[in-house]
Amino acid sequence: MPLHQAVLDIFGKFNALPYHGEADDIGYTVLFLASDESKFITGQTIQVEGGHYIANPSISDFNDYVTKAKSNKLSGHPYNKTLTWIRSTLSGVFS
Repeated sequence: MPLHQAVLDIFGKFNALPYHGEADDIGYTVLFLASDESKFITGQTIQVEGGHYIANPSISDFNDYVTKAKSNKLSGHPYNKTLTWIRSTLSGVFS
């Protein structure tokens, strides 16, 4: 499910890089690992996440968003699905 732009904007405030990742960002890593340049790399976990996990938004960061979504001020907004996703994502952060 694609995220509503308002949710992406909230996460963007906490991202180390000024944009959200694209498929090419993962693809370049895969290409590098499949090349001879990576022949000395063994047993590593490579996180291609653009600094996304440095910090995460809290529930309070979503308060304005949830209020607008509940009052249908966000056009074309799938409120229930997005709120469920936010809660499930943040529950892992705070548990």
